Amino acid sequence: VSPGLDCLEAREVRALTSDKPGVADVEISDDNSFEALMQRLKSRAARQEAERVRHDLMAYKSASALDTATEGQMEKLLQDTERHADKLKRLSEELHDEAADAERTLERVNVPTTKNAADAQLQHLSPFERSQIRIQEDKREEELQNQREKAQANYAKAQRRLQTELVELRDWNVLLSEYKRLRLERLHDTLQRVNDGRRLRACVREMIRHGGERVLQRVETSPLPLEPWMREVLVNTCHLEIRAQDAEARLAALQKQTLSTVHQEIQDLVSPSKQERFDRLCARTWDSLQDWRQENTSLAMTSQTLSMSGGLADTSLTRASDGDGSGASSAMGLTGSKVSAIPPGRRAVSEADAAAIHAAESEIDALRRLLEDMRQNAAAVICDRIRRSEKAGARDAMLEWGRETLTLMFSQEFAKMVLKELNKTTPHSMLTS
Repeated sequence: VSPGLDCLEAREVRALTSDKPGVADVEISDDNSFEALMQRLKSRAARQEAERVRHDLMAYKSASALDTATEGQMEKLLQDTERHADKLKRLSEELHDEAADAERTLERVNVPTTKNAADAQLQHLSPFERSQIRIQEDKREEELQNQREKAQANYAKAQRRLQTELVELRDWNVLLSEYKRLRLERLHDTLQRVNDGRRLRACVREMIRHGGERVLQRVETSPLPLEPWMREVLVNTCHLEIRAQDAEARLAALQKQTLSTVHQEIQDLVSPSKQERFDRLCARTWDSLQDWRQENTSLAMTSQTLSMSGGLADTSLTRASDGDGSGASSAMGLTGSKVSAIPPGRRAVSEADAAAIHAAESEIDALRRLLEDMRQNAAAVICDRIRRSEKAGARDAMLEWGRETLTLMFSQEFAKMVLKELNKTTPHSMLTS
């Protein structure tokens, strides 16, 4: 790793408090790397944090092989440090606004807003009246001076708090940069020894997420048995997978936010036992059937009254009298519709939330189709090269090369599937060649 990558955010960090390059910005050995880091830290909280994780960092850096627990611990340390740095950044922005308000207040009170009366203007007044006016002027001047001193004190206090937060923010950014540098070094070492596509793409994705510069160049300089276009496909695939993961995270957040509005209704649906749900369904079905019978009885009585008075009988009388025929089917249809209806107090998902969820799902589907197209196109190029090698009699060697290449780029399962499809089409290709 070049010295220029020692601190990924050096310019941004130094811009906070005019930090100058020191001993930590040059090539340092493992023995004094922690001491050089401590020399750059100024705030007490950051120095305590560095002392707390000192042994973990040394163990992480010197370990020959990292297990899942160590990787998870380092990832958690990165996430916690980044969250704390973001919190300090928000607090520094609030303090910056507070300091700007204090500065405006100080400028406003420093402008003289009152003017004392001249002696010539007070000649027509009595000595007592002139003394009263002078006393009032002195009081106003004293109040104005007190306001100036208070505004000056508030401005100085806001500036001190702002500088303290900026120094602490700078130190936590230095810690975050150091953690990222160690993480990128370990990922680069893992990149040189990996032989599985999923693990390889996971390393490249982590390098991209942690702000690694010139990831494609790092992949090109690694001893991977891949051609230049394959390395480009690998990096582009990782970028698309990161976009897909971010889109899935946004979709999960949208679904959680949407379901939170109907959380109680969902709990009411899933909390009862099977027997309770069955009893509730039977009760609703019985109530619906009773309502249907009452409606048909009332309809039959109305039709009989009309027929006795000489009017035309309603055709629904015949349907009502047919209790075992079509009437029963109507009852069942009415009952089914009432059972499946949404209860009156149930809230539905709003159109805006549904549109946002649909847009996120469409984006994820589009990214997945693009990833699948990239995999199929890369597999088609490799299969075409294997078919061309059949004329030279090097089919077995090229099949092994294709299996290793597809496994390293994507996965072992994908390589087996592609080569299986290739073997199915081999007789046809040999006849047409």
